[in-house]
Amino acid sequence: LARVEFLHAASCIADDIIDGDATRRGQPSFHYRNGLSGGILTLLRIVARVVDEDARANGRLAEVVRQTLVGEAHDTGVFRVESGFEPRRALDSVLAKTMPLFEYAHEQVARACLLPTDAVAAAGTYGGLVGAYYQLTNDFHDWFLISPSERGEDSDLVLVTLCAPIALMSAAGTDAASLVGQRIPRRRLHELVEES
Repeated sequence: LARVEFLHAASCIADDIIDGDATRRGQPSFHYRNGLSGGILTLLRIVARVVDEDARANGRLAEVVRQTLVGEAHDTGVFRVESGFEPRRALDSVLAKTMPLFEYAHEQVARACLLPTDAVAAAGTYGGLVGAYYQLTNDFHDWFLISPSERGEDSDLVLVTLCAPIALMSAAGTDAASLVGQRIPRRRLHELVEES
């Protein structure tokens, strides 16, 4: 369970570095406190240690880590759009950042409580849904509720990436993918999300 918590902390460090966030939960983000190289090295140390320990156990968590890191890598999203955009796969990619990790964590808690197999599976399903909710609310918070100055930016223009708002808009049938890689006013992006 501690490994899962460390992995979630690592994914938050990665997310803050990718998004350029200056704060996390009202405090300076890890890489702002410890420098960009310190943030990246800490992230790599956590992932390497967790994967190494898990490989000696059953290896399932290593696959969860792989899914999380692939999801984080797709957070920039530009290359996915250029290589053929599929809205459903884009949404799956966004949700892969958190769903597998939350699912695994809830399964482990259920196992630790000695629940029967069907309850462990149900806890995992619930955890996956919590992970999806977390990622969607986190992306909306990052895009619409954090002021540019809090993000360490001096402009209201945002670089559009393959985040939950874009994936959801695309899944709803809009051409939101064409915005990826462009800088547009945050308010305009908000309007487009509301319209779709």
